[in-house]
Amino acid sequence: MKMDALNQLFLTLGHTQVSTYIQSGNVLFTSLSEDAEMLSTNIAAAIQKEFGYEVPVLVITKEYLKSLATSNPFLKREEVSVDELHVTFLKEAAIKEGIEKCKLFAAGTDEFREGEKALYIRCSHGYGNTKLTNT
Repeated sequence: MKMDALNQLFLTLGHTQVSTYIQSGNVLFTSLSEDAEMLSTNIAAAIQKEFGYEVPVLVITKEYLKSLATSNPFLKREEVSVDELHVTFLKEAAIKEGIEKCKLFAAGTDEFREGEKALYIRCSHGYGNTKLTNT
């Protein structure tokens, strides 16, 4: 879907200060609602209706993003550069089986730590060169 069309959909849903980030599907917006779960459900339904795509939608609050940034366990280590750090957002808490699978892909200096509904990932040779991806 085109990002300008996605932007317009969010405006139609009553959100303000809407902006999309490249062709990623990420949308920044302001909403009168503070219920992230309800927003996720409503946005997913609107995307399905408007574009015919069934996609998972995560609504992440500004406060949660701030807490993730300050809670990153890799920031406490001097040898780690912020350029190496990434976060993968999860719809719910990671399950043990998923964490065990991730351990299979952590190689060399690539590593991860479990957070609250997120995985903190350190890719010392770049995200494009790691096996610790969303896939």
